[in-house]
Amino acid sequence: LEFARAQRPAGRPLRRETFTAPGDRVLVITWWETPDDGSDHTGAFRPPELPDPPPELLSRPVHRWRFTSLGTD
Repeated sequence: LEFARAQRPAGRPLRRETFTAPGDRVLVITWWETPDDGSDHTGAFRPPELPDPPPELLSRPVHRWRFTSLGTD
């Protein structure tokens, strides 16, 4: 958790949330402004990423997913 909180991606996300779960799991979710040209759907837009933690902090591989908001209901 300390490692994740200390990391800052290049640029500033619109929002960032950090969660914990059993087993020393840490989840960081960031929201980014995407271009209006649709390139976020083609994979051309790549938001900055946090660096991988050092191996001694990992119990399993790092996972990354990119989602596109479809709005709220």
